[in-house]
Amino acid sequence: MMRSVASRLTCYYAGAFAGSAALGLVLVYFMTAAYLTHESDLALRQFRDEISAKFREMDPAAFSRDMQTETEARGTGEMLVRVVAGSGEVAFSSEARGWHGLPDPSSVLERAGPRGEDLMSRPGAAGGHDARMLYARIGDDHVVEIGFSERDHALFLRRLLWTVAVVFVLMVAAGALVGWAMARRAMSGVNAVTAAAARIAEGDMGHRVRVGREGREVQRLASTFNEMAARLETLIAKMKDSNDNIAHDLRSPVTRMRCNAEMPLMGAFGEEQYQEYAAKIIEDCDRLLVIVDTMLDISELEAGAAGFRRERVDLLEICREGAELFDALAEAQEKELSCRGEAPAFVDGDPGRLQRVVATLLDNAVKYTDGGCRIEIAVESNKDGSSFSVNDDGPGIAPEDLARVFERFYRADRSRSNTGNGLGLSLARAIVEAHGGRLEVRSRPGEGATFTATFPPVRS
Repeated sequence: MMRSVASRLTCYYAGAFAGSAALGLVLVYFMTAAYLTHESDLALRQFRDEISAKFREMDPAAFSRDMQTETEARGTGEMLVRVVAGSGEVAFSSEARGWHGLPDPSSVLERAGPRGEDLMSRPGAAGGHDARMLYARIGDDHVVEIGFSERDHALFLRRLLWTVAVVFVLMVAAGALVGWAMARRAMSGVNAVTAAAARIAEGDMGHRVRVGREGREVQRLASTFNEMAARLETLIAKMKDSNDNIAHDLRSPVTRMRCNAEMPLMGAFGEEQYQEYAAKIIEDCDRLLVIVDTMLDISELEAGAAGFRRERVDLLEICREGAELFDALAEAQEKELSCRGEAPAFVDGDPGRLQRVVATLLDNAVKYTDGGCRIEIAVESNKDGSSFSVNDDGPGIAPEDLARVFERFYRADRSRSNTGNGLGLSLARAIVEAHGGRLEVRSRPGEGATFTATFPPVRS
């Protein structure tokens, strides 16, 4: 059981509770014992004052009768009174039956000492019970010895000790129960996370932990676990889609390559036909190499391992060159392409890679808009940096596709009837982010789409 965190917490809590309870109860016991001793001392001094007053006011015979009556009333086993003269003779002594270990009369004189008073305890002096003794000077040359039995105090302390022991056991038991309940409550959140992790490991990716009131730390653990599980579920779903897309994009060219390679084996062909099939195989190989190279470029850019030169580049000039390059294609499809910018917009970057970003965004705008649409490149620059955006008034992007357009191999065209491999926007975003910028998209169905690339200001 000690391997369980809950059991360990219970033991630690019970141990701490037992230690503090024992310390408190021991303090109560000894403080009570000290208080009883203090009360005995007060009673002894008060009785000493009474004896001193009577000793001065009464003659010896009357004093002896009064003391005898007093001691018999209280009980000879409970109180002892002896008065010793300076010569060592006992002037008065109560019944000393049951009292043991009393000093001889000459020693009584010495007990008073120079201060004229001495208090002490004598174990077992009063019939086997402890006694509290007072030695004090009365009159000119007499010393009185007063003893009070502490039998009642001992009985009270014994009962108190049993009470303290019972209370201690009950407090430790209660502390253990409370500690166990608190530990179980605190660990219930951890157990819930463990159970959820086990269900997720079994394939239930949608299972989440209910966030209760076990405490801030456990609540944070449950919330963090739920966030991690949600991200993991999303990541696995994206990986599944990516794997499906990769399989689809790779299977088609591989199938065509196999068919083109099998055709010459099915009959006799001339040299020209052999060359035609070889050219088709090379074309499909090139398409596969483009996919592989693009994936490698994206991975290197995202990992920060891609090496590219940086220089002062004018985004306006690159966008104008891109517009001139795609102008003929847009015009052939009856689309209007323009570039707008009033001043140079400089960034620190690789001209070739930035040209690829512009080309990718323009290619998508021309490819996915209808005839008669307008496409505009807008370049801006201010103290916060430079940016360019590619706007079109085409059909726009569906909401379910908008959040995934930058994923690898994702294509809104479910049938994949349009050319492309679904890596262009992923590569474009990786290039922009490698330059310290960000690439964002805004779109509404029927209102076109706007892709905006923003870059930090040029370092001075």
